[in-house]
Amino acid sequence: MQVQAPTPAAPPDVPAAPSLQGLEAQAPATAGTAAPSASEMYEAAKAQRNELNRQLGQLEEKRRAIASRLREGEVSGADKAGLEARLTNLDARILSMNQELAAADARVAQTAGVPGAVQASRPESARRGPPEEVIVMGFVLAMTMVLPISIAIARRIWKRGTPATSSAPMSREMDERLGRLEQAMDAVAVEVERVGEGQRFVTRVLGAGAAEPLAVRAREGIEVPR
Repeated sequence: MQVQAPTPAAPPDVPAAPSLQGLEAQAPATAGTAAPSASEMYEAAKAQRNELNRQLGQLEEKRRAIASRLREGEVSGADKAGLEARLTNLDARILSMNQELAAADARVAQTAGVPGAVQASRPESARRGPPEEVIVMGFVLAMTMVLPISIAIARRIWKRGTPATSSAPMSREMDERLGRLEQAMDAVAVEVERVGEGQRFVTRVLGAGAAEPLAVRAREGIEVPR
């Protein structure tokens, strides 16, 4: 017995996007007696276009998923027929959505041409005072000039606060330390000279001792046995 594949259903009718006149006619009922301004109509048209873009993205994602399942070949029979019917339905909805999106783009362009719809960006208020570069350079120059002066003043105050009686003992102690340091350096120099003399003496002794066996061996090699 042959099973007949279900006939794909006709794509549902997509409601047409409301026109600009329709929005203007509905606005007094929702906003009271005040009619929507041109900027409000412009923002409403942009919001409608953004929503259509979002719905179109969802439909395209669903179509990619169904097409991927059909390409893999994992479905067959009634499941494959159902996926193909859904794919056809999604293609019709995507086509209708693209038409609505084109109309929404046209409405955004139309409302943008109304005076007062697009709010011009306010220019930034002019900054008062000197620029930042001048402030930074002034700070650097001030630190360069003030820092040495402050150090000199601090040293002078420190010297004035030091008792005069303590300078003499400190100078004598420093002289004694320098004298001891000179003596130690002289002693080190003498020891280095002695070590150098000892090394030179050992070198001469070893050189003279090494030359004598060579001469003896040379003489022994010349002698001829009888």
